[in-house]
Amino acid sequence: MITGVYHETVRYGPDVSLVSAHRHLLQPIRHEGTEKLPENPSFTHRVVARLGSHSNVSLSEHSRGIKVLDDALEIFYEGFYFVYSNVNFKANSSRFSSEFIYQTWFQYVSRNCARIPMMSGVLLRTVHTVCHNCTLNQETAFTGGVFYLLQGDTIQVVFSGQGIAQFNTVESYIGLVMISR
Repeated sequence: MITGVYHETVRYGPDVSLVSAHRHLLQPIRHEGTEKLPENPSFTHRVVARLGSHSNVSLSEHSRGIKVLDDALEIFYEGFYFVYSNVNFKANSSRFSSEFIYQTWFQYVSRNCARIPMMSGVLLRTVHTVCHNCTLNQETAFTGGVFYLLQGDTIQVVFSGQGIAQFNTVESYIGLVMISR
């Protein structure tokens, strides 16, 4: 039976090759008191990247068989997925990195599993240690892995602080591809 935008059989679910998403990370929503980007990166709370569920920033963005929320990707079909993320670590500062309170920055790809809460947590982690005497310290980091995801799981990108990454359409993104059911 054919339904929707892609082929789907009632008994077996969607064609695995058609379930995927690739979204650019957008500037996180500012928390109260942090409307202006700090000259020194802020590590007072974790920061969740936005995905922009209402529009595509570029032609490379897509989602098929995945729901794009404002800050997460929601899984419709259980199965094994290759989950990946890339981030451009670059401080919003003209100061030397050695002056920053924290020298190690983190980016996490987290899973929220409503059906089995103990399966929630960090799936992937990227760590960046700043260059001690650099003012324009910038590094791009990629991470990825294969995970079995359940229907209703949400995947999001979380940073250890605000002002530690640049959000552009080329270097900061999250994606996933279903590889088997």
